Amino acid sequence: VRTGFSILGQYVDWPYQNLLVVGGLILWRTQHDKNVGFMGRLPFIRENFKKGIKVQQVVDSTGYSRTLIERRYKEAMGYSIHKALHDAKLEYAQKLLISTNLSVGEIAKLSGYSSEEYLYRIFRTEVNMTPIDYREKGV
Repeated sequence: VRTGFSILGQYVDWPYQNLLVVGGLILWRTQHDKNVGFMGRLPFIRENFKKGIKVQQVVDSTGYSRTLIERRYKEAMGYSIHKALHDAKLEYAQKLLISTNLSVGEIAKLSGYSSEEYLYRIFRTEVNMTPIDYREKGV
């Protein structure tokens, strides 16, 4: 019989002292690994990226130091909090371009970008096309 529980689909064995919850960020230690891991994106990112939040606001939501949270997040996820914010905004903008008839300016604002121009710059760099081209191709 297993003596643990499931968090976000991941089975966690007892004891509880191996878990650490930091501002919605679930960190854990295994008995075999001294490194702290991470399960899932920070809920704060998912809930607030559309507001154009910055890394410091994500860190502030945890109550821990920026160095600790950024290092633990990157160790566990393989990429930075900044990239998580960037990816969340870009994915949402792409979804809106395909699923709505909103203007690029409206989509930029709804996705958390500071301006339509910045969204265009991100698209050219990351997607190798403009938002309008992306919409027309229905990528």
